[in-house]
Amino acid sequence: MNQFFIFALLSIALAPLGWAAETTPKLEANIEIPRLSVSEYHRPYVAVWVQDEQRRVVATLAVWYQQ
Repeated sequence: MNQFFIFALLSIALAPLGWAAETTPKLEANIEIPRLSVSEYHRPYVAVWVQDEQRRVVATLAVWYQQ
């Protein structure tokens, strides 16, 4: 009886973890910056950000530039 109670309690406590994994949104992006065949090449600035519905910046995810 004690083992059943512990199993039931753990099942109830850990069940939301399985649901959270299924409903968590993901974003995967592949970015390829071509190297141009020119005499003086400078890598471009690249910025990645998130906007809300009003097009306001919510978060800056990355800024890449040549130093």
